Order: sequence, then structure tokens, then C-alpha cells
Amino acid sequence: MLFANRQFTTVDIGSHSLKAVRMMKNKNGINIINTGVIDIPPETLEDGKIDDVSIVASELATLFEKMNYSPNNVITTVANNNLLIRNLEVPVMSEDELSETIKWEADDQLPFPVEHARFDYIILEKGEEKIKVLLVAVKKEIIENFIAPLKKQGINPRVLNVQPMALLSLLEYQEELTEPVAILNIGASATQVTIGTKNNIHLSRTIDTGGKDFTDTLIEGMGYSYQKAEDFKKKNGIKGQEKKEETENEDYDLDSLQIAATGISGEDAVNTLAGSLAEEISRSLDFFSMKNRGKKINKIYITGGGSKLKGLKEVISTEINREVRDIETFRGIKMESTEENDSDIFSVTVGLGISEVLANES
Repeated sequence: MLFANRQFTTVDIGSHSLKAVRMMKNKNGINIINTGVIDIPPETLEDGKIDDVSIVASELATLFEKMNYSPNNVITTVANNNLLIRNLEVPVMSEDELSETIKWEADDQLPFPVEHARFDYIILEKGEEKIKVLLVAVKKEIIENFIAPLKKQGINPRVLNVQPMALLSLLEYQEELTEPVAILNIGASATQVTIGTKNNIHLSRTIDTGGKDFTDTLIEGMGYSYQKAEDFKKKNGIKGQEKKEETENEDYDLDSLQIAATGISGEDAVNTLAGSLAEEISRSLDFFSMKNRGKKINKIYITGGGSKLKGLKEVISTEINREVRDIETFRGIKMESTEENDSDIFSVTVGLGISEVLANES
């Protein structure tokens, strides 16, 4: 096993912050030795790509210094915006033939030439005539882009995994994958909807709405500064229609009632955006149901820094008419010491480590 009885570090470079978790696998299970998170300047990542590698490299150095640790055996990931995940069926053939066939199948599926891609696949099922395969592909330049800040710190990642698989592995470790589940990973720049089971990702869709879009809506519509928009979000959150009726007689500060030239208040602006995001999530669930003979996903999990926006989980739950549960990132994992205990921030980072451990054990 690659990491048996050894320490390893998982690193998640996000649009809003850098996260790292120092972990160990031993005979007693998985231990988290310590964690760290550091915010990065806005616009450091744009459209799922690191715009300034030097800034990220510098912030990584600060993060590792904060953790008092020089990492090795690093596992990392890329932004969800850049992933292509597909289920394929091909005729039964040898392993060597399969690898070449997957390459040509990928060429048909990818929106860019296959020679510009790095891809991997998992054999899901072998029948008498068909082989079912899960294909994951990313542009080579994106991988190089996300690895570059680590290399500037003298770190060559040992493993690069994908976020949907990491989150499914976390739920598998916690024995939550007894049936297909949906995971809503709401990050700063986008929302990833994943529907999966223990051995397969049935649907993976990126919605181009994340926590930053709520901030931008207030900046553009209300004329707020970045900090004022962030403060407004934290203070007011999202008030659904029922909550607004219940609290219409409460005293609001003038900022929460400010009307822009468009006639839309700050509250209305974020409420509208939340409703649009919830509708897109609902469409994703409906699409899965339509493709799977009406099968309904009963377990819906939510995570990511953007999911902390007050009232957002309730808006989504109302739209899809199902309970939405928080992922309890640290459940079932021994914590030796952590500076940060925010489950939503570290779910992907912890899942990256668990995914590798589970893969090695199987």
C-alpha cells in the first residue's frame, strides 16, 4: 500500500482559499494530525484556472509554515470546472485493447483534442459482451497549472484525484453509500452536483454559480464594495418568502433595504440568485430520475464554503422537496489536533486522503 502506516498531506487549491490536511493511516484507522486553511486574494483563480501561480505558491508556503510542516506524499486535485466524467460501454476486449479503445472513445466525448488531455478510467462491470467504464478526463494544461504552485515549493504530488470521487469516498468511509446519493459541493466559483454510489459516478454536473456570485450580485446591483458585499451576505443571508412574511415587521438596517436603479433590493438580489441555483440543482436530480426509470435520490448532502450562506440550504431543500444534510467531515476520524474544525471547508481535502486509502486497501 502506497501510504500504509505513513503520513501524507492533501492539498485543495480553491477559488477562495487553500486547504491542507496532514493525515496518517495506521492499523487503528485514519488519523488527522493537523489542518490548515488560508484565504487567497479574490480573482487569483478565474474560470477554474490559477491566474497567478506565484501568489498561490507564496500562500502555500505561508500555509505550510503556519502548520509547522514540510509536506511529502502529497495528494491534490483540480477545480471541478475542468472535469469531464462519463460512463461508457465498450465491447469485451483485452486490457491492452481497452486502453487504446478508451482513448478513441474519449476523443469523441471531449470538447478538445484527446492529445491535449490526461484521462483515467475505472472498469465498473465486465459482462459477457460489454464492459462498463467510468472515464475521467482533464486538460493537460490544467493539471500542469494546478501542480505548478506545489512544484515552486519543491513538491511533486504523488496522486491527483477528482473532487466528486473524494466526496463519495468520504461518505463511503462513513457507511453512507448504501444507495445512490447526491452531493452538492458549493464552492466559491461554482457548484458541483454529483450523483454516485460506492463504485460509480452516475452524474457529474458543474453549475456556474458559487459563493462569489452572490458577492458579485451585490457589488454590481447595489454598488457595494467587495468587503461590504461580504458583510451583507454574512449578516443577512437568504430569507425565503415564508421567513420574509414572518419577519416583515422587524427592524432592518438601511443597507438591507437599499434599492438600486433596477428597483431590486440587496435581499431580493441574493434571493433570486439562490432560487436560480436551487432550480438548476432540481433539474439535475430530475435528469437523473428520467434517465434511470424514475428512480429518486433520497439522500442529498451539501458541503463547500458557499453552502454556509445562511438560508441557502433551506431554499434548496424547499425547491427539491427533500431534506438536505450537511456532510460531517470529521465523523469517524481521529483528530489529534486541528486549528480549524469547519466541516464544509475540509470535506474535499479529507476525502482526497480517504479516497487514496480506500483505493489502496481494495
